[in-house]
Amino acid sequence: MPNNILESLLVSIGCSLKDEKPVKEIATKALSRIANTLKTDPNQLTSWSKETIISYSIYEWAYVSYGKNDEERNDLLDNKALLNSISTLVSEKFLLINLRPQAFQSHVSSFSPVSSTAEAILSKMDLINSKVCKHDPTKTLIPDLFDRIIKEAIGIVKMLNLGLANDAYGSWRTLHEAECIIKLLIEGGDDLQRVYLKHIVYNNAFREAIEDKDATDQIFIQMKAEMKDKGLKSKDMKKYIEYGWLYSSNSFDSTNPAFKLNFRDGVQKAAKLSKYSVWYEAASELSHSSPVFFYSREEYFIELATIGLYDVLERIEDMFYKYMERYGVITQIDQISRSILHDQMVIIAHDRRILFQDKYKDAELYDEEEIWGSCFCRWRWRKGNGCW
Repeated sequence: MPNNILESLLVSIGCSLKDEKPVKEIATKALSRIANTLKTDPNQLTSWSKETIISYSIYEWAYVSYGKNDEERNDLLDNKALLNSISTLVSEKFLLINLRPQAFQSHVSSFSPVSSTAEAILSKMDLINSKVCKHDPTKTLIPDLFDRIIKEAIGIVKMLNLGLANDAYGSWRTLHEAECIIKLLIEGGDDLQRVYLKHIVYNNAFREAIEDKDATDQIFIQMKAEMKDKGLKSKDMKKYIEYGWLYSSNSFDSTNPAFKLNFRDGVQKAAKLSKYSVWYEAASELSHSSPVFFYSREEYFIELATIGLYDVLERIEDMFYKYMERYGVITQIDQISRSILHDQMVIIAHDRRILFQDKYKDAELYDEEEIWGSCFCRWRWRKGNGCW
């Protein structure tokens, strides 16, 4: 087992070089067992395979030795049965996870431009956002929300890599919710953002997360007074806490009965993204283990989740760079990188929509005509599309 690879990996995850001996023993035995199973010489295994085996060995050893003092760690070192058991675990995990049959491989390869373009764009945004994000809503509310959106979107990419169709599409729902909220908050500026922060406090009081009882009581008095002014009753408290900030958005028309304190008829409608209302409904059904969850066609929802991801990515990327200009953290190199990736993002987004509609001839991804406050989408339960 190459010492230079082992040492660099140990250091990279914060392990002591004292752990080199047990890890090397575990990895060597695992390597031998794997080679024997594959009926090959250990030296014929690729460098990637060896590094992967070492990584498994390091983490397995770190897991069993965590929190142990020197004497206890020495006892573990002398326990040959334990080391053999760990090496067996490493070899089994390597063979089952990394050399699984093609049927279990990813639907969207991580090397595919569909995956790598999205992940690269999100990684660049994450690098820029990390310069200003403080995870303190009173100081960096919008960067904090961008941080959550970026992570959610990267999670969808990884789910697509693993072929987790329903999970990817279900997570698109969360991503779309966040997209609508941040769009309204940016458009509403500081005034709307202050109101949104106030409703975070309301939620904390409602969840009994504020230790000061007197402060909590005052918050409820204020909240009930506001609800009374809006003509709301006590039973409306939960939806007021979650969506009451919409009253302060210029895009929310409280005089129009079509606008309501919920996501679809409130946040989504105010954000002018109602064409996704049926997408959202379908994603909700997939998330709740309905028959659709168990019997949906994975390929169909992989493609739909990919389109949904790129739709959001195009809008979020534009919002992000426009908003970040105020911080002066975008360098010329960032702009060049964005330009290179942006062009491919637009091409992929367009191509995926065309390919989807060519494949599913009767599918309409978006129906711009609103019917009774929601969008009508013909692909929804057509035979041969989303379900068997």
